[in-house]
Amino acid sequence: MRFSLLFILLFSKICFSQTETSQQKYSRVDKNNFWGYIDNSTKEMKIPLGKYKFLNPMDEENMILAQKDGKDGYIDINDNILIPFIYDDLSVFSDNGLASAQVKDKFGAINRKGEIVIPFRYDRLDYFYKSGLAIIIKNGKHGFINKNGKEIIPPIYNSVDQSMNDSVMFVKNKDKWAIFNNKGEQLTDFIFDNHGEDIIVKSKYGFEGREGTTYFIDGAIKLSKNGKIGLLNRNLKEVLEFGKYDNVLKFNQKGFAIIQNKTKYGIINSKGKIVLDIIYDSIANDGFYGNKLETFVIKKDGKLKLLSEDLISVSGDKWLKNIDYEGGIRLSDTSVSLFKVEDFTNQFGVLTSDGKEYIKIENQKVILINNNKNAVIKKDNKIFLQTPNQNISIKTDFTDFYYSTEQGEIILKKDNFFGLVDTLGKILFPPIYQNIEPVFDRQNNFIVKKYNKIGVIDKFQKIIIPLEYDTISNWVEYGPDEHIVSKSGLFGLISREGQVSIPCIYKDFSYAKGYFFVSKQGKYGAVDKLNNQLIPFDYDDLKFNWSDFYFNYDNKPISIAVRKKGQRMLIDLKNNIIKTNLSQEEWDKFGLY
Repeated sequence: MRFSLLFILLFSKICFSQTETSQQKYSRVDKNNFWGYIDNSTKEMKIPLGKYKFLNPMDEENMILAQKDGKDGYIDINDNILIPFIYDDLSVFSDNGLASAQVKDKFGAINRKGEIVIPFRYDRLDYFYKSGLAIIIKNGKHGFINKNGKEIIPPIYNSVDQSMNDSVMFVKNKDKWAIFNNKGEQLTDFIFDNHGEDIIVKSKYGFEGREGTTYFIDGAIKLSKNGKIGLLNRNLKEVLEFGKYDNVLKFNQKGFAIIQNKTKYGIINSKGKIVLDIIYDSIANDGFYGNKLETFVIKKDGKLKLLSEDLISVSGDKWLKNIDYEGGIRLSDTSVSLFKVEDFTNQFGVLTSDGKEYIKIENQKVILINNNKNAVIKKDNKIFLQTPNQNISIKTDFTDFYYSTEQGEIILKKDNFFGLVDTLGKILFPPIYQNIEPVFDRQNNFIVKKYNKIGVIDKFQKIIIPLEYDTISNWVEYGPDEHIVSKSGLFGLISREGQVSIPCIYKDFSYAKGYFFVSKQGKYGAVDKLNNQLIPFDYDDLKFNWSDFYFNYDNKPISIAVRKKGQRMLIDLKNNIIKTNLSQEEWDKFGLY
C-alpha cells in the first residue's frame, strides 16, 4: 500500500472529510501497529484489532481499504471481503469508480466490484483526477490514460503533470514543457521551463478543509519561459509578459502575488496589474514550515506592517517591530490567522488576519495557550491569565512564564524555580522545581528536576518515576515509547507508567526499531525493551545504520558491523555471520546515519 498510503496521507482531508463526518456511527482505532473499527454507540469492536495492519476511513460506498499480511484489499464494516487481498498496492477509488492497483511490479485499475478495467501492464498508474485522466508510466516514459483504458496521451514523454481540478495537463519533452488538454490535444509548443505551479484551493471550511489543487488562481497560471516568469490566462493568452519582473512568487487565494524587481518588492493581481507599489524592502507570506499564508508582511526602512488577504493593513497606520505567525483559530464561525506582534516601544500583543486586536499591544510578554483560546501575558511585571473573548484576567504571584501544555496548563517561574498553574490560575505545582517539561502525548505527566535529580510526576504530583535519575528522555520521532533514563553514566529504560524494563546497567545505549544496541563491561550486543538478549555481548565494537531500519523501502536484510578480537565482520539481526574480513572502507560506511 505504499502508493495508496502516501496518497491518503497527502489528500485524506480532500477525499474523506465529508465521509468521516457522515459515518459517525463507527470510528477507526489503532493499537500496537494494528487497526480496527468500533461502534461508537455500543462500543462493540466491529472489526477487531490484530488482523489488519492498516484500515482507511470508510468511503462514500461504505468500503474500507485494508492491508493484511502485506496485501491490500477492501472490506465492509462487518469484515466481509469485498475485494480480495491479492494486491501489492491499492489506492482509494476515484470519482469515476476506479482504483489504481499493483500486482507484482505492474499497475492497472479495478472497479468497485474488483473487476479489472485497465490491464496490469504499466510501471505506474496514479489516481484519476477531475480531468478524467490518470498519469501512467511505461518503460520509463510518461503519459495519461482515461477510465476506459485509452491512452489519451501516450507514454512517450520524459515527464507529465496535472493538478486536481484542471482539465489541462503538462507534458515534458527533453527539457521543455508544453500544455495539452484532457482530449490529448497539444495547446502550446514545448517552450516552458517548468510545469504550472499548483496551488491548494481553500474550501469554505477554512483551516479544516481543502478542495484540491489548481494551476489557475483567479484565472491566471504562472510559468517560466527562457528563465523569465510570466502569466497566462485560462485561454493561454499572455496577461503578464515574460520577464517584466525579476521574480513572481506564489499567488494567494485572492489572486495576489509578490513580485520582485531588483531589490524592491510589490504585489500584482492575476491580471498582471500592480496593486501594491514596488517600493518595499521585502514582502513575505510564510507561516509554519514554509506554508504560504493569505496575509502579507511588508517591510520598509526596518519597519513592518501586516496586510490582510485583501491588502488592508491589519495594524492600521501603526508600523511594527516584529510580526510572528502563531497559527489559526475559529472565531464566530470564521477561521482566522493569529500574529504575535511587537511595536517600537517593546510592547506585545496579538492581531487577527481580519484586522482585530485579539490581545492588546500593551504587554511586556505574550504567549497563546490552550489551542490559542487563552493567553498568558506579562504586564507591569505581573503575570495574568487571559481569556480574550471573555476579557477575563487572573493575576498570579509568579514573575515569568515559560511554556504551556496542550491542555492549557502553564509552566511559570518564580525566583529561578518553576511551578504549574491551570487556566483559572489554580496552582498545581508550587515553584519548587529546577525544570518542568510535559511528557509528549501524556500531557498530564511531567518530567521534573529537583535537587539536580530528574523524575516524572503527574499533574497531582503523584510520582510516576522517582526523582533519582540524571537524565530522562522525552518522546522523539523514531524513538522508543518508553523513557530512556541514565544514572551515574549508565542507561536503562522505564515505561510511561513507571515500570523499569531495562535497569541502568549499560554504558552505550542506541535504539532502532525494537533493538537497543548497548554495551556492558566493554562488550557490545543488543537487547529488546524487556532486556531480553537479541545479540550476545560478544563484540568489542558494534555499528549500525539507523536509516536501514526506517527507510529500507526495498526490504533488504539489515546488516550490523561488529568487531571481535581484531576481526571486522557483518552479522544479521539474528547474529548470523554474513561476511568476514570487512575492509576499513566497508567498516567506515556504518554508524553514519
